[in-house]
Amino acid sequence: MSESASRATATRPLQVPDPTIPQDGSFLAGMKNAALNDPAPANWDPHFRDVIDAVILVGDQMSGPRTRALAAVHQLIQAAHGVQILGEEKGHGLHNKNGDGIEHFGYVDGASQPLFLTEEINDERLTANGTSNWDPAFGLNRVIIPDTSAPDPTRHFGSYFVFRKLEQNVKLFKKQEKALAKRLHLRGDDAERAGAMLVGRFEDGTPLTTQFTDGNHHPVPNDFNYDSDPDGAKCPFFGHIRKVNPRGSGGFEPVEGERLHIMARCGQTYGVRTDQPNDGRIDNKPSKDVGLLFMAFNANIAQQFEFAQGTWANNPGFPRVPAGAGSPGLDLVIGQSPNPRPDIHCPAQWGGSTMTTTTAPPQAVTMKGGEYFFMPSLAFFRSLP
Repeated sequence: MSESASRATATRPLQVPDPTIPQDGSFLAGMKNAALNDPAPANWDPHFRDVIDAVILVGDQMSGPRTRALAAVHQLIQAAHGVQILGEEKGHGLHNKNGDGIEHFGYVDGASQPLFLTEEINDERLTANGTSNWDPAFGLNRVIIPDTSAPDPTRHFGSYFVFRKLEQNVKLFKKQEKALAKRLHLRGDDAERAGAMLVGRFEDGTPLTTQFTDGNHHPVPNDFNYDSDPDGAKCPFFGHIRKVNPRGSGGFEPVEGERLHIMARCGQTYGVRTDQPNDGRIDNKPSKDVGLLFMAFNANIAQQFEFAQGTWANNPGFPRVPAGAGSPGLDLVIGQSPNPRPDIHCPAQWGGSTMTTTTAPPQAVTMKGGEYFFMPSLAFFRSLP
């Protein structure tokens, strides 16, 4: 159940009383009405343009169980009266030589997830690279809320689910990495720093703010902040991971406030590749039909997903930068704006005081559709007639 216009038709067959329908304002309005500078819904993939009442996720690391589960879902839908499948999105995982999950541009993805379970937090502290600089532990109130549709809302919880299809023009992105390195006169191994500036990490996940080259990937580091880089002389302010998780460096609110906007998210790559993502070539890279299925669980869509996308990624004035440093610029990976991208300010040398102003790379990620949903508790489903 997604949009207010579909609320009656979505809930009537389930006999969900109106007072128990989740009341998050963004959820009720739907993604089509979100002020996120997304392409007009008329330009989305066809199955996202219609009213979507529900989403079903089917996944498994093994193709056999996944295929059987999907077939069972199809059978149930075919047997149901008045239920129609508008469309399907199929994910295909990508990994680098270290076994880490990557997205189509070739960078490690999902390396800084908020953690909610004690065993995960202890594992990060004891067997990863620690938690002394960045605390990955978040309260459950950042991901779930009481499910008022369940028989006992004090014991059962649900979560708002954000789904977005993001198409990646890999050939364009890789061309712009190379062009940016040329404009900044980065040569040899240092040329890799151009792409790391855009993302905030090197391809293997090494944070740019911690060192000037890659090679720190066992495991992918997450215990860092930007205290040693207040001027963006290591990781520029427009770097993707700095824009969407400033780790106390945003300048507009304390780190405790910034943490309220962090969400549990997952990116599943889609599309079939005939090349190797990090083979050093550009001519064989896809320009369409591949990308990321972005998924996130929120307790408050406006405070979390919409804030991170709209107030951080899409905002050329975030974070707050020192006087004379120019505009921070958009998030050059997922940022979207109807206006031309402002010039960007890059460190000529890692950690140096000289900054070079140059043209921002063009947008290489296009939003193709999406929606907001509410994932209810198991108790809600058990209570259905």
